[in-house]
Amino acid sequence: MTSSKSRAVVLHLVRQGESNLVVQVIDSLYGRRSLLLRGVGKGRLAGAAAALHPMSVIELVAYDSPYGSLRCIREFEPLFALNGIRGNICKSTVAIFMAEVLYRGIREGDGGPELFNWLVESVVRLDAAGGSAANFHLWWMAGFCGMMGFAISPQGLSDA
Repeated sequence: MTSSKSRAVVLHLVRQGESNLVVQVIDSLYGRRSLLLRGVGKGRLAGAAAALHPMSVIELVAYDSPYGSLRCIREFEPLFALNGIRGNICKSTVAIFMAEVLYRGIREGDGGPELFNWLVESVVRLDAAGGSAANFHLWWMAGFCGMMGFAISPQGLSDA
């Protein structure tokens, strides 16, 4: 079994069976991909799902499973505590919005190091934002459009 170590941003979780999770992530090396986390709720992974919030930045070790096509997560740990997002309902809602846009807007295998680094910077910026960060999603959407090749420029706007 070959294993690889990388960093990822969590987008979405889907429960599979009694103790497995399919974790949708944007990986620093492979772009968007699905990974299987086995044994959630048992043993050392009893509280694992609590650390996998939308837009959490984690470091993980994944390996090839001989039983299926999904790579499995052997171990992971959060890179940032993100207490500002977890403790503020407005920031948490913005993080869920960001994760949902990414989940619906990026196909499996798309993305790359540039997108990943921009996402990590966005998450850290959201976590550190003062106040409620109510308009953060507007700034983020403009940046996301630019990352996808649809740049918004002041020259394109008119006073009509």
